[in-house]
Amino acid sequence: MTTAQSALLAPAVRLLEAEAPGPVALDRLYDAVERAVALDADDLVPPTLRGRPTKEPGWHRNLRNALKAEKVAGRLANVAPGYWTVARPDAERHVDPDRAWAEVVAAARRSVGDVFESPSRGRRYRVSGADDGRITIDRLDASKAETLSPVEVRRAVVALNAAGGRTGARTLNYTVTKETALVHLHPDLDWDGGRVVARDRRGTPPSTAAEALDRLTRDQLLGAIAALDAGAETAFADSRDYDVVHDGRRYAPLRVAALAAESVFGRPLRPHSDDGDPASTIKGGLGSPCFRALERNGFDVVRKREPADGPYPDEVEPVGPRAEGGRVRVWVDRYERDPALRDACLAHYGSVCRVCEVDMAETYGPLGAGYVHVHHVRPLAAGGERETDPVADLVPVCPNCHAMLHRGRAPDDPRAVGALRAAVQSLRRD
Repeated sequence: MTTAQSALLAPAVRLLEAEAPGPVALDRLYDAVERAVALDADDLVPPTLRGRPTKEPGWHRNLRNALKAEKVAGRLANVAPGYWTVARPDAERHVDPDRAWAEVVAAARRSVGDVFESPSRGRRYRVSGADDGRITIDRLDASKAETLSPVEVRRAVVALNAAGGRTGARTLNYTVTKETALVHLHPDLDWDGGRVVARDRRGTPPSTAAEALDRLTRDQLLGAIAALDAGAETAFADSRDYDVVHDGRRYAPLRVAALAAESVFGRPLRPHSDDGDPASTIKGGLGSPCFRALERNGFDVVRKREPADGPYPDEVEPVGPRAEGGRVRVWVDRYERDPALRDACLAHYGSVCRVCEVDMAETYGPLGAGYVHVHHVRPLAAGGERETDPVADLVPVCPNCHAMLHRGRAPDDPRAVGALRAAVQSLRRD
C-alpha cells in the first residue's frame, strides 16, 4: 500500500522549518523523506503520464501533490521552480484573496477586446468575455481560448501571499495564459522580470479605511486591544451581535479594528452609519474588511454568548512539546492552548480526519482547505499544566467526529479515536 501523503509531507516540512526562511530544493526534500520514511514497494511504482510510465517513483509525485495542497492552504510557498519554503507573508505586499475575483472580473469587463502580452513568451492575448463565473481569454497566435475562474484567482493570490508577494514564473501552477491574464487584470499585481509580484505599499499611505484594514498586522491589533484595556476611547459603540475574543476577554470587533487601523490610516475612522467621507468609514459583519482583518491575523470572532472556544474543551487553536493546560475563566471553563502545537500536529498528520478520513477541501474546495479540529488524546480537561507532544498527544479530526468523540462523555473522558474509527469502518463494511 502506498504511503499516505501526510506521512511523506511531515519530514519535508521539518526540513523546511529548520531552514526557514530560506528556500529548500525539491531534491533535498526527497532525500529527507527517504531518510525518515520506510517506503513501501507500491511507493516505487512509476506513475503514468499520457498513458506511459514516467521515470520517477510514484511517491515523488505524491509528495509534490502534498506540497501543492499546502500551498493552496497558504502554509507553504513555491518561491521558484523546484524550490519551497514555509509561508513567509509580507503585510506590505498582501493581496486580499476574498476581494481578488471582484477586482479581476471588473477589470476584465472594462477591457474586453484589449490586447496584452506575456513578458516571458511574447505571446499575445485578448479578453473576449467576462461574467460572474469566468473570464475567457483568447490567445491570438493560436485558435485556442482558456478561462479563468474565481477558484483559480483565489488560489493564486493565497499562494502569492504565502511567498511574501513575490513568486517565480509559473510557480502559481497555472498556464502562461492564465498567469498572464491574472497579472494583467489585477490592479495590485505586476511583473518583475519573469516573476509575479504584488504591489509594495511601503511608504505609501492607504487611501481608504478598507485598505488600512487590509494592511493590519497581528501586533497592531494586539496594540489596539492593550489600548482598549487601558481605557482608550473610539467613535464606535459596543457590538450587538459579535465579539472578538483574546485571552478569554471579549471586545467589540469594530473598536479593535478601528483603533488599530487609525495608526495606519493616519486619521480617525467613523462608523459606516455616520455621514462623512466614505473612505474614512468602516462597518462590521461577516465577510466585512473588519472581520477579515481580525480572522486573517488569528483572532476568533464569535456570536455574543457563544462559548469563546467552541463546544470542545480540548480543541487546539490555530515545534516540539510545549507546556499547556492552565485554566482561564470565560463563559465556560476554557484551557490555555498553544497554536504552535496545532501547526506541528497538522504538519505531521495533514488535515484529513483520522477517524472518517474526510478532507474538507474535497467537499468545499479552497474554503475547506486545511479546516480541521485538533483533538487531545490526553484531555486538557483532566487539569494541570503538562508537556504536550503534538504527534503523540494530538490528532486531526473533522468537526462531526470531534463531536462524536465527546458526545455523552465527561470532558476528561472522551472516546478513544481508534475505537470510533473502528466503529465507522465497521458500518462502512456493512
